[in-house]
Amino acid sequence: MRIGVPKETKTLEGRVALVPAACGDLVKAGHEVYVESTAGIKSGFSDSDFIAVGVRIAKDAAELYEKGELIVKVKEPIAGDLALLRKEHLLFCYLHLAPEPALTKRLLEIGLCGIAFESVEEADGSLPLLAPMSVIAGRIAVQWGTTLLHQPNGGKGKLLGGLPSADRGKVVVLGAGAAGGNSASLAAAMGANVVVFGLGGIGLNVVQGAKMVGADKIIGVDLNPAREKMARDFGMTHFINPKDTPNVVDAIVQLTDGGADYSFECIGNTQVMRQALECTHKGWGRSIIIGVAEAGAEISTRPFQLVTGRKWEGSAFGGARGRTDVPKIVDWYMDGKLNIDDLITHKLKLEDINEGFALMKRGESIRSVVEF
Repeated sequence: MRIGVPKETKTLEGRVALVPAACGDLVKAGHEVYVESTAGIKSGFSDSDFIAVGVRIAKDAAELYEKGELIVKVKEPIAGDLALLRKEHLLFCYLHLAPEPALTKRLLEIGLCGIAFESVEEADGSLPLLAPMSVIAGRIAVQWGTTLLHQPNGGKGKLLGGLPSADRGKVVVLGAGAAGGNSASLAAAMGANVVVFGLGGIGLNVVQGAKMVGADKIIGVDLNPAREKMARDFGMTHFINPKDTPNVVDAIVQLTDGGADYSFECIGNTQVMRQALECTHKGWGRSIIIGVAEAGAEISTRPFQLVTGRKWEGSAFGGARGRTDVPKIVDWYMDGKLNIDDLITHKLKLEDINEGFALMKRGESIRSVVEF
């Protein structure tokens, strides 16, 4: 098949529908791929990048549409594209035709076959081509909201992340799905208060994850004072030892001016799970259970804690998807963004493995490696 990738001409649209790597895969599969000259410039790809993987460069849109059978775009076609589209074309792009009756009518008049990115579904009903755009839209929404808070743009001159002497801005996300979820998570990262119960290997990873996304206060709670230094090295800003604190929940509420935005229980203790929920903020606090409790254990709290807006949820493997997320985590480690080496506190010979169990029981090790 002859595949054509035109330059996007819609105002402020700088993306290219197929990057060189994707084009290269199609060429290897036996397809002819044509890309309009300079189509990838605004996305950081030159014509030579495409040529290097076997792509043929069309000098202009007219040549591109003449050569192509399958036309792959990012955005819906506009006047210049519509003048070049033919009945024989297969059009593959974001169409969003519901609010565009005139465009719908014109495409019907042309008589081509169009497939909308947003309508492509997996077997489980998920939308693999729409979901990434929802993620981008959700994150850009926060950036634009922050920009519009600036006084020159008519805003109140308020920092979304707040200041020591000023409250943080409040974010209201209208809508759900991937866009709403990503807006909420990014907004929370701009100054979120995070509490981590249990500073073992799991807890320390939560701490450095919170630091990576830009949390404000990262509060660690642990009975072992020896873990404070390492947790601070990983990004913890405040430490609470329950032995020295009569009321842990109240201490966290006071420290965070009303409650934490997020709490993570990394121990597996049902009483601590309740504390982790009740220390979060009314209205939007989220408490995530990561620690595994003993068989048959049950958790409880007063209904009031939930009907006032808190959310209690669990997490298996951090919600990471093996095929897509694990390679990212590996890249973070290779790039030095993720600290795993320092989590290994002891290296033992096989004959000393029982000492490893003893270290765990005494709370003196984070991760021990047995060498043999």
